[in-house]
Amino acid sequence: VVEDLGNEIYFPFLPNGEEYGNMGPWYSTFTVQNPNNFTITIAVRKADGTTVTTAELQPFASKTWPASAVFGDGNGGGVYVVGPSQQDVALNQRQYTVVRGSEWVGGATPNPQQPWKTASRTRAPGRGTR
Repeated sequence: VVEDLGNEIYFPFLPNGEEYGNMGPWYSTFTVQNPNNFTITIAVRKADGTTVTTAELQPFASKTWPASAVFGDGNGGGVYVVGPSQQDVALNQRQYTVVRGSEWVGGATPNPQQPWKTASRTRAPGRGTR
């Protein structure tokens, strides 16, 4: 069974200066990482659905916020982050061509500085792969 996790991350409670018993004050941070090889936009929201901020995360980048960025001087609470939808992810995925065991005969060669550009490989007639 595969569970669809959706596009939201929940942080049930982030303390923001609260004291518990004789301990504290407690403060917290939260971090969101983009595991994709393309830029995504996320929305940070309070538990009541109020959008606090949005952020653009570059491929494989992460961003950390302190609880005070969400709650200001007030008490902490729940936070959730909304990422791109499955449709957005599918539209932005890139396809790569990997060639093994042959040489480039013509056309463009792979460019490691621009991996999103797919290089093509052609073989001269009558030549097999090595």
